[in-house]
Amino acid sequence: MFEIGWDETRATSFVGVVQLGTCVVQVLPKMHRWSRPAAECEREATANLLFLLRYTNKLRVTEPEIASLTEKSAPLSEILYWIFGHRLCDGVRHELLRGYVSVEERLALPNS
Repeated sequence: MFEIGWDETRATSFVGVVQLGTCVVQVLPKMHRWSRPAAECEREATANLLFLLRYTNKLRVTEPEIASLTEKSAPLSEILYWIFGHRLCDGVRHELLRGYVSVEERLALPNS
């Protein structure tokens, strides 16, 4: 994710979040308008990354969810946690409970 040199560290072609203690570094794609303030650039880059992940079917998220999640500045990791939690709750609510069928059987004992 990073190329580490003597006097600088550069992000490579990966995106993601790294946390070392209380320090969090997030690497986002350079897909935003440079003329905007830094916080707005971060939100725009995060939204663009989410749209790309959605387009490639790597992330199940809707456009309204992306707009809502990137409305305020939040780390990418928290956005991904929310999406995962939301999908997990949906799965439990709709699919998991319908998947079980109770079966009662009487097994014969082998003749000794």
